[in-house]
Amino acid sequence: MAFLLVLFMTLFAASYVESLELRSHREAFESASRDRTAAVRRGFEAGQAIVESVGSFFDASSDVSDQDFDLFARSLIRDHQILSALSWVPRVLADERASHEALGGLTHPGYRITEREGPGEMVPRADAEEYFPVRYIVPVETNEEAVGFDLGSDATRLSAVQEAGRRGTVVSTAPLVLVQDQGPGRAIAMHRPLYDQPQIEHLEPQSSDSFRGVVSAVFQIQDVVLEAIQSLEPMGLDFDLLDVTDPSGPVEVCNHRSDLQARVESAVLADEVPLRSTGGFEICGRTYQLAFRPAPGGLDLGMSPAVRGLLIFGTLLALAIAALVVILQRSDARARRNAGVLQRLSQRLITVQESERQFLARELHDQLGQDLTALRVNMHVVASTDHPERQQRAFAESNSILDRILEQVQSISLDLRPTVLDDLGLQPALQTYLRREAERSGLKLEFHTNPLIGRLPEDVETAVFRFTQEAVVNVVRHARASKLQVALCQPGRELQVSIADDGVGFEPRTKRSVAGGFTSCGLLGMQERVTLVGGTMEIESRPGGGTLVTARIPIE
Repeated sequence: MAFLLVLFMTLFAASYVESLELRSHREAFESASRDRTAAVRRGFEAGQAIVESVGSFFDASSDVSDQDFDLFARSLIRDHQILSALSWVPRVLADERASHEALGGLTHPGYRITEREGPGEMVPRADAEEYFPVRYIVPVETNEEAVGFDLGSDATRLSAVQEAGRRGTVVSTAPLVLVQDQGPGRAIAMHRPLYDQPQIEHLEPQSSDSFRGVVSAVFQIQDVVLEAIQSLEPMGLDFDLLDVTDPSGPVEVCNHRSDLQARVESAVLADEVPLRSTGGFEICGRTYQLAFRPAPGGLDLGMSPAVRGLLIFGTLLALAIAALVVILQRSDARARRNAGVLQRLSQRLITVQESERQFLARELHDQLGQDLTALRVNMHVVASTDHPERQQRAFAESNSILDRILEQVQSISLDLRPTVLDDLGLQPALQTYLRREAERSGLKLEFHTNPLIGRLPEDVETAVFRFTQEAVVNVVRHARASKLQVALCQPGRELQVSIADDGVGFEPRTKRSVAGGFTSCGLLGMQERVTLVGGTMEIESRPGGGTLVTARIPIE
């Protein structure tokens, strides 16, 4: 029953998660569409900013030469990859044509105002009331045919130029065919008007009499789009860019196809999950619309690894419940064992506290108490007699007693908490302690350490000192050893301390509980101290073969 219930719940959860993921796909698709629309708009705005900067360059100077324009334009083309060409297009009235062509011939031999009669065929421009010939163009090497070309001879170009002149702002052409190109129109030209009074900001429509021409920037629309979206994360989207300005109908100016490969074993195509989105913007007098759709196989709309994993997980969940029950039972048993360990540690703590109290009481009563009593007797003798010799002897005994009292106080202090551990660190504290223990017990003791080991964290120094202290006490009380070796080293980012004796040894397995801890309170306390600072303890011993206890503590 539980198995069927879990299986039903899993199928329901998988269906719900799959619906959430589909919604997430739709939201990601819409978000990616908006991002790309905004990016393409920024690309067109960057083109507008370029042509504005060229217009400002002309406004700042009353006479721009071929060389000046060439240097400025080439620097812009070098810095902006979307820019195909920059040109200066003056307004030339009919009675100015001859003088204009003569002036242009000084820098471009054979310069004439021309028009396009057929693909690649340029002929002299027929007479007109005014002309808008390309006077300067950069780079001229790839646009030689455009020099002298009259924008007024083409309705699309003339409309944009005249609109720019009337509005006083940058105006873009509809998609057009460049003079030097033979294919379909996939380029645009942005025209920025120039006037005889450049100090006037062109925010208001200007007089046609002051209109003196345009600076023009040519962009391949595909280059603008690719440059705009190249920084976006690939999402497997196809889209078409349409110019919808003219009432006659939309004109496709760019179609982008994602190169993201299919990522699913059996792709769900757009026809099965109809994802469509549109976005648009207006700029430079033109209105553009982007139509988005998923590329075949570009969006992973099939069963996701998460849903597939959920189904597998649900199928196995029933079996996992039984395993979980077993694990919980074992965990409960382990918790009871750990509770026993904690109880023994608490008992050990109480025992240690009582031992410390008994030690202090015995030291104070048996040694300090007796010495203080003897000192009081001597002081009474000094106060009650006038005999110099007896006073001198009492003073000498009192000094000896005071020296002994000071030694006893120092010894008790060192047993409780050696001040050298706080003042100088672990190595001096261990040296002092081990030297005293050797003198007390008569053990032959060796201490090996690396003098380059500096101060360590306070909790680590305390743990290692108490660990060593407990180990030495165990050796003195139980090992019946004659030799003891203590080594302190720091290999890498780890502190290692080892205590080895040549005593009677023991079988380590007899000292361990089922839970893996130690049954001996001394060993249990040593292990607990090391564990509290993130370390581990190892014991190597055998009956009659001595014992080696090693603690390893990580150092941050």
